[in-house]
Amino acid sequence: MTQLRLIAFTCGLFQSTKSFFVSGDGDEIIRSPIPAYLIDHPKGMALFDTGLNLRFRREAGQEIRPDEQGFIIDESMEVGARLKAIG
Repeated sequence: MTQLRLIAFTCGLFQSTKSFFVSGDGDEIIRSPIPAYLIDHPKGMALFDTGLNLRFRREAGQEIRPDEQGFIIDESMEVGARLKAIG
């Protein structure tokens, strides 16, 4: 039997009002993760990256306002940093 290992990373967040995600009214702010997956297969590894382009990266400590719509990603959330953290 072939053994697969799936490692999931959160490589940023998208923040918006609830009405952006579901139809109807709603000004409640919610955050949605931006995932990436490392698939470890006996024949090799594959990276499934649904992450963000670096143009969306913010400097460390540069926070998004609580009522602002946008992406939350800094260098610690980049897929390269996540892969380095697991070796």
